[in-house]
Amino acid sequence: MATITPTAANVRVGVGSSIGVGVAGEAISQFEFLYRDGTDANKYKLADNTTEPKASVVAVAVTNAAIDGSVAFIPVVNGVVESTSSLWTLGMVYVASDTPGKLMDAADSVTGDFVTVVGVAESATRLRMVRNDPLEV
Repeated sequence: MATITPTAANVRVGVGSSIGVGVAGEAISQFEFLYRDGTDANKYKLADNTTEPKASVVAVAVTNAAIDGSVAFIPVVNGVVESTSSLWTLGMVYVASDTPGKLMDAADSVTGDFVTVVGVAESATRLRMVRNDPLEV
């Protein structure tokens, strides 16, 4: 399965999700997945599966942000991302992708990836986000 690329046109914040605000450490687009960089003043940056720190997905952006600008986000620990189209596959587990800011099917993980479960599809239009620590495969 390919990398999942939500867009502002087909994704929205789910009912009951909380919103936080932080400082962007790089340019961020709406609905990209983020980690907090402890080596750079805890700024939010695009998560990927290439290193353990980058694979520690903590949020999904709900606004665009420029470097050092404010970014609003849904914390992974208690959020839902809803799609207006069939973006997700029911029951599928989604993890940080090798493409910064994106997700992929957990089955696409390969040796050397740092796998972090980010969410499970409750339906074709609803991703329930969960918080997990990265595991190297």
